[in-house]
Amino acid sequence: MEKSINIAEIAPGLYSIIKSGSTAKNRKVIRDKGQSLLEFPSDYTLIDIETTGLDPRYDRIIEMSALKVRQNEVVGKFNYLVKYPDDNSVPFEITNITGISEDMILNDGVIMDDILKKYVDFIDKDLIVGFNVNFDINFIYDLSIEKINHKFKNDFVDVMRIARKYYPQERHNRLRDCIERIGIKREQAHRGLRDCIDTKEVLDYFNENSSLDIFEKSKAIQKQHSINLSKLKPEYALVDSSNPFFQTYVCFTGKLDSLVRREAAQLVTNLGAIAQNGVTKKTNFLILGDTAYSLHGKGTTTTKLIKAKKIIAAGENLQIISETVFIDMLKDCMKERDVG
Repeated sequence: MEKSINIAEIAPGLYSIIKSGSTAKNRKVIRDKGQSLLEFPSDYTLIDIETTGLDPRYDRIIEMSALKVRQNEVVGKFNYLVKYPDDNSVPFEITNITGISEDMILNDGVIMDDILKKYVDFIDKDLIVGFNVNFDINFIYDLSIEKINHKFKNDFVDVMRIARKYYPQERHNRLRDCIERIGIKREQAHRGLRDCIDTKEVLDYFNENSSLDIFEKSKAIQKQHSINLSKLKPEYALVDSSNPFFQTYVCFTGKLDSLVRREAAQLVTNLGAIAQNGVTKKTNFLILGDTAYSLHGKGTTTTKLIKAKKIIAAGENLQIISETVFIDMLKDCMKERDVG
């Protein structure tokens, strides 16, 4: 009997999107955000939010937290659970990770419309710091536009970017990985304020222990440690041969919003595909990040997309699909097989 692919284990964040059936077919979001900087600031606001899922278009913020830092010292804290007038349900997998339940939100939460303005005012014009902070900024940006007509354009420093430079040979540089490596004797809490404190400790450690040229390392060194997607191996011995990716060649281009590229490549590898680093005549699917897909009709194209169009024009069987369609296809695979 063939073993079904457990997407919940491979990509737990993506699993919540697939399970809910959320897609972005009719809405493309292009955010006019601040600049991503690589530096060690001394004055900033460090932020972290907890959410019901990965997509600001469909998921909700359930906790908003921040630390105000001056001269590397914490001078203020912000931490609230967030309540909504219509829906305060929390997916089981999120409660399992964060410990936040619907009852906690109903009993202790503050209404979103009341707390959002206070959060934005607390941050003010500060440089923002966070771990994988683009995720947090996307949620805050969209809500600020919708609720208070404010464009959240603060420049930001992503501590995960610094971690990748500090640990260039490591495959994973998640917050919990960094906590363990620098000797913090506690597990990541997946709660807003605790994660803010942990992120500050990691940032301080990098600042104190980095070489002066940490932000000047050559692209050649970075490329030396990049992942060769074509070398990925299936994590399961048996694969459902009826899925659309079985025995196909798959390439990715543009930034994916729902998951990192290596995780996406592992997903299709587990479905029997061969992930590629570049487009070739063998490529069956080129998957574009949603932003890249929404822009490519306006003349903004990646090198891979240009090559794919030439291959299609030559009569090869290559399909260009958006990240949203890719997730829909994974959702269909999940419906056909029991992944629970």
